[in-house]
Amino acid sequence: MSLFYCKNISFEEPCILDEIETHHLLHVLRYRKGAQIYVFDGNGNRYTAVVTEDHKKNATIKVLHDVPDRSHTPHPIHIAVAIPKNPERWEWMIEKLTETGVCEITPLVCIRSTRKAINRSRSEKILISACKQSHNLYLPRLHQPADFSRWVTTASATHKFIAWCGESATCLQHVLKKGSAVISIGPEGDFTDEEVQTAIQSGFRTVSLGALRLRTETAAIYAAVTAINENM
Repeated sequence: MSLFYCKNISFEEPCILDEIETHHLLHVLRYRKGAQIYVFDGNGNRYTAVVTEDHKKNATIKVLHDVPDRSHTPHPIHIAVAIPKNPERWEWMIEKLTETGVCEITPLVCIRSTRKAINRSRSEKILISACKQSHNLYLPRLHQPADFSRWVTTASATHKFIAWCGESATCLQHVLKKGSAVISIGPEGDFTDEEVQTAIQSGFRTVSLGALRLRTETAAIYAAVTAINENM
């Protein structure tokens, strides 16, 4: 059965799919009243449901029972990454970060950033679509864009890293340990020395992502996969 997203799932009351999910249900897959589907709430829960009303814009479903799924648990990995100047690269990146299973994404605004905003509505749709495609039942938490120098002073995790091209940085895979981790990735041109020092003073450790110079979005995905593999 196909998988659909519904934020507010209840056994007692009928659940209404939003316009996007309804379009996918009725106009792409051409399901109708009486069809059985899977729905998930983004918090790791999956349910079977039946379509009770196939209204054009907002289909109604009745949740039947939950379907336990222990094949995946959320990885306590938080990727904080400078917003790429190309919006398409941002969208591709958060799609792939969702497919890898990260639990949080923070868009960063750094000194060398050329873009300081994201299309939040579109970004959230991409996250949901990526969850459905990969059958990831945990929707990542997407934070509001944050000023890097202020954000590092409040970021929390068992392990905190800042990816940096400086020669003194240690390879990420050599210092990773199990547990929650936040990894910050800089913009085109990297973090400034001032930003790196602010991060160090806030408990971050500088790390390298290898000898090759990676694009922002490539670095974010590399860091996520490396950290997730350590936690598996």
